[in-house]
Amino acid sequence: MKKMYVLLLFALGSLCYFSACTSEVYTGAITLLVFDDYNANGVQEFDESTPENLLIVATDEDGNAFYGATNNSGEVTISDLPNGVYTISLGDENFTQTILSDEAISVSILDGQMSVLDAPLPIVAAHNVRINFQLRNDGTDVAIDEALVNNFNQPYKLQTCQFYLSNIQALDAAGTASEIKDVALHKLEEGGVVLANAPIGSFTDIQFGLGVEPALNTDDGELDPLTAYEIGHPLHPLTANYWDWTTGYIFTTLEGRIDYPDSTSFFNSFVYHLGSSDFYTPVSLERAFTVNEDEVTTITIYIDLPTIWGGTATPINMLEDHFTHTFTNTELATELAGNFGEAFY
Repeated sequence: MKKMYVLLLFALGSLCYFSACTSEVYTGAITLLVFDDYNANGVQEFDESTPENLLIVATDEDGNAFYGATNNSGEVTISDLPNGVYTISLGDENFTQTILSDEAISVSILDGQMSVLDAPLPIVAAHNVRINFQLRNDGTDVAIDEALVNNFNQPYKLQTCQFYLSNIQALDAAGTASEIKDVALHKLEEGGVVLANAPIGSFTDIQFGLGVEPALNTDDGELDPLTAYEIGHPLHPLTANYWDWTTGYIFTTLEGRIDYPDSTSFFNSFVYHLGSSDFYTPVSLERAFTVNEDEVTTITIYIDLPTIWGGTATPINMLEDHFTHTFTNTELATELAGNFGEAFY
């Protein structure tokens, strides 16, 4: 499985002396923290591990390379660096990464000074497709945690929106399907995108399953999710979207704050956790895109919020029907799961 990494960098200047010299010679050190950034959001989550013995290379402007390897905490220090500007890269050929910010990682070593990188630079696995999911309200792009109003004139904020995607495929004009990602857990509130790899060519449609396919969702007597998946894999039980191996996974999580009309306190909450093999929903969307060699293609898929809440025909009163764990209010969960599948376009 391709890996994703984030490197946190600190450049430290240190004063050194050579006994044979009368002049001061300054050298520096670069300290890095590397971790598996599974969701490509630049923040280390509790289930994102730190790789050991990963080769890190610091290259100066003249092409001179200096090396270090991560310890069991994902940390590495590259010392005795002369003054200069260094580009940081991962040296293991088995890991082909691109930088999410599309900028080179650069650290300067200065005389006797400490230089700290302002923000971590995310490194993600090689990919040629990025799938971006965008919330919409009546045709207008909206953000997570943005104040909106539903069909009951109730102000609300959607603060958590997470969902599983399975068997993501690209279809060409002949109808031939190419799988570009097997499974992903997308969390809109954490930003990021779904990264995938597609064959070079032109495509007319993209399709995926909402949820975890039934064969992987509940116990078949053979597959143990604790040992079948690495920590950080979207189906590992340590993810927050796993109930247990009898009831399976939470396919969709929708949580937020809501209040009565004309109120701005958002005092009440709504919590919708939707998960059942019966809720697995195939989605197919017309989306013409071309994948070229050495380029990254971005695909944007929209999610219509009013459709999730039932539209104008059968709106859900989110103050009254504000909670379901699927098995506690199956009727509401079934309605929301159906609406959610219709909300993608």
